[in-house]
Amino acid sequence: MTIVTAILQQMPALRQPQRKFLAVLFATILALRGRVTGRNLSRYCDYSERTMARQFRAAFDWPDFHQRVPAGATLKLRADSGFYSKAVVQWCEQEGSTFTLTADQTQPLLQAMTALPERCWRPLPEYDLAEVAELRYQPTGWERPYRYVVKREVAERKSGELYWKYHALVTNDDIQPAAAVMVWHLRHADMENAIKEHKSGFGLEKLPTQKFHANWAYLLMGQIAFNLVAWFKRLVLPPTYHRTTIQTIRHHLLNLAGKIVHSARRCFLVISDHYRYQSVWRFAMERLAHLQFG
Repeated sequence: MTIVTAILQQMPALRQPQRKFLAVLFATILALRGRVTGRNLSRYCDYSERTMARQFRAAFDWPDFHQRVPAGATLKLRADSGFYSKAVVQWCEQEGSTFTLTADQTQPLLQAMTALPERCWRPLPEYDLAEVAELRYQPTGWERPYRYVVKREVAERKSGELYWKYHALVTNDDIQPAAAVMVWHLRHADMENAIKEHKSGFGLEKLPTQKFHANWAYLLMGQIAFNLVAWFKRLVLPPTYHRTTIQTIRHHLLNLAGKIVHSARRCFLVISDHYRYQSVWRFAMERLAHLQFG
């Protein structure tokens, strides 16, 4: 944030309160790593939503701020599909900025992704049951083809049928490997994923009562459960499961069909030879046996 503060100090049109607010705003946005709203920002800094709303209405010369960025500084933009447009791509190229933008999955692009040969796909270790590939694609109206990096991961329909779910981005980074580009890009929305996990994975989308302290206790138990699962993933499961959701863990490990057998005063859990995630189960059991606390 030293560069940002120095640039703000060079802008004579800014008043001191606005300069201070902007410095805090930029630092908070970098820490937030999720949807930027007044409510979310107010949770991570000393400004209230009302103060933020007032400051946001003040004029700010963004072109002047951008022109004062020191020469040679690395400019990078990563954004969701709301910024996926020819105009944004052209602006990034004019300003010398590296970009990764989530691509709209139009029918032509989806056909191009699904037509990629199997030999083009490589494992994406940071995500469970995911693979990454790349292709050159030129959207309608764009001046030239661009590099598209595609992630596909196994998903399951309610009927139990498995299918590939795709996520694509467009970039002008032709140096970094496809996996590195995809992992860096997907980090732009970690906070949203955490909120989604709390709501859909731990039942916190709706508080159960109209009593404050009862809801507080319910929310606290959900957060404790979230933290326990986070430790469970880090200490017990393979690295490929460190970013998985609780729904995936339930499906792969916890909701396990088996038979309890008693023999020679011992208890055994017998599971099917066709159990798809035997290696994960075995890894977890071995790690649990060697865990030490204290």
